[in-house]
Formats: sequence, structure tokens, C-alpha cells
Amino acid sequence: MVNSVEIKRKEEAQSRSEILIIIGRRIIANIVVLVLLTFAAIILISTLPSLKDSPIVIFRSLNDSNLTTVVVSLVNVVLPVLFRWIAIFEKWTNPQWETTWTLGRYVDTKLFIFTSLVWFKYHKFFHHFLLKYVLN
Repeated sequence: MVNSVEIKRKEEAQSRSEILIIIGRRIIANIVVLVLLTFAAIILISTLPSLKDSPIVIFRSLNDSNLTTVVVSLVNVVLPVLFRWIAIFEKWTNPQWETTWTLGRYVDTKLFIFTSLVWFKYHKFFHHFLLKYVLN
């Protein structure tokens, strides 16, 4: 187990170029996370039974009520593994921060999936509600 004294010593021993490389890795990692979440949302939205003309051709023939459940399950299995690889790529010096960021990404995934499904399932209702009650 790594103690806090060793972590402080490693952080203080880093040069300016190493710090810039770490910042660059974290920027790239966060962009990759956003791309993965966006891709997952597009796939989830494409599987909704309410969308008859799915932009993804393979989902047009498979579009039934269980497909969305299967895709959500696959996203919940695949994305955490990819997030773990991203955390390894970032090379955190503090294991606590690595765990915190990885856990935050898991939570963001769950919220993003939920929001995407609710918004696109009921987008007509939200649009009507905004026009009638909020914008009047």
C-alpha cells in the first residue's frame, strides 16, 4: 500500500515537462470519455422502440422492446472496462484520486444513460411542456 508521504515525494519530484505531459494525458482522457458517452447515447437512442427509422441500419430490423435493455446492459459492462484503461493511461500518482475519477465516470455513465433514455423517450412531452408552461 502506498502511503501519503511516498505520494507527496513522487509529486514533488516531477519536472515541469512531466507535469505538462500528465495534464495533456488527462485532457485527452476526458475528451475520450466524452466521445464514449456520446457514442453510447447515440446507440441507446437508436434502439428506442419509438424510433421507427433508426439511424443505425442493424437496429431497424432488431427494434423490439428488449433491445434497449440489452444495449444498456452492454454499455454498463463495456464502459467501466474502458474507463479503467483510461485511468491506467492517465498514470495517476495517487490511487485515491484514480479511484475517485474512475468512480465519477461510472456515475456519469449511469446519469448520462438515464437522461438520454428519459429525454428521447419523452422529448415530445418536454417540448410541449416548455412551449406551454415555461415559454408563455
